[in-house]
Amino acid sequence: APSSVKPRGSQKLRTPGLVAAIEKDLSGPNPLTRSALSLKYGVSAKTIATVISQDLEGKVRIKCRVHALSNKQAKQRLDRGPRFLRYINGRKWKNIVTIDEAWVYLTDTNGIRKIYYEFRGERNPEKWTEFWKESHPKGVMFVAGVCSRKKTAIRFVKPGAKISSEYYIQHVLKPLFKNDIRKLFPGELINKVVFHHDSAPAHSSGITQEWLRNSGIKFIPKEHWMGNSPDLAPMDFCVNGLFKWKLFDHAATTVADLKRVMRKVWSNLDQSKINNALRS
Repeated sequence: APSSVKPRGSQKLRTPGLVAAIEKDLSGPNPLTRSALSLKYGVSAKTIATVISQDLEGKVRIKCRVHALSNKQAKQRLDRGPRFLRYINGRKWKNIVTIDEAWVYLTDTNGIRKIYYEFRGERNPEKWTEFWKESHPKGVMFVAGVCSRKKTAIRFVKPGAKISSEYYIQHVLKPLFKNDIRKLFPGELINKVVFHHDSAPAHSSGITQEWLRNSGIKFIPKEHWMGNSPDLAPMDFCVNGLFKWKLFDHAATTVADLKRVMRKVWSNLDQSKINNALRS
């Protein structure tokens, strides 16, 4: 009599029971992978893929990365949200001047990409296949800001300088408030300006906050800042990325070259893209 056991390796049918079980496994926030489902039900990965794509009409998607928030941080954002919105709702975003510090390295220039293409029957020069990366590349820290009208000047932090409250006030805030902001918002418009920066130690210190209160220009106090909100720091989540993207195709071999290129690229950065970042 013929054996009732199917030959090893034969494909099992996609039964309604199997489809229902897989659908249940996939319905939660942390579903099993296709390989895990294959092991669990003793069927091939191809069968699992067919069930997902044809029977369940589903597709595998990669989760987007988000900032993790503790319960304390979530509560803080709920408490501070309405207060922060008063600074940016409607068309008030046009009066925000936001700044940030960031590093730029020589490796951010010179157009050296990490990939190359190889085609059958052709041999690329060996130098095309190499990508060098310095352990400690030379670079410079800069401070710059944006608003709906124009960009501020780009300023470079002295090599080896510690960004203390005193340094930040003397070399960043004073020239920024005296020169840049008053040029960007002349006359009575200065009364509409709201200054914004992130919660770095030199920014949130009592010394800096006191100086800002006496500056004559409105600012967003640290009690109203929204923690873990990169979308509320346009320099961080957008402008610096645009800046470094433009730097990539420029040549620089020394820090002096790098500063020259940075000034040129910063002055030519597309203001319409900056406004889109501020508006969003």
